[in-house]
Amino acid sequence: MVNDLRKAFLLGLGVLSYSEQKYSEILEDFMKQGEAKEKEGEEFVKVAKEKFEENRKKKKKRLQEEVKKLVSSMGLVTKDELNKVKKDVDTLKKKLKSMESKKVKSEGGKK
Repeated sequence: MVNDLRKAFLLGLGVLSYSEQKYSEILEDFMKQGEAKEKEGEEFVKVAKEKFEENRKKKKKRLQEEVKKLVSSMGLVTKDELNKVKKDVDTLKKKLKSMESKKVKSEGGKK
């Protein structure tokens, strides 16, 4: 279970890393060939960074969706669901404590 989550996470990181590496390689090749003047190179870098960032955001969102599906299919609870359960338990503890306090008071008055 946890191993599947780990694999999915590492796969996502690998995809992001690969994309960044590819952009860097293209830029290096472009500059090495001397085909770009300084201004063209700067424009290429700007566009490449924008494309990389856009691509990274899309892949991150897709990875999050896939992990969410995996977690759901495995029957694991989400952080929000766990927090709700904790809140409910705290509420029940307070009610129980209040009830116990009232019971002690009423028993103390009967003696």
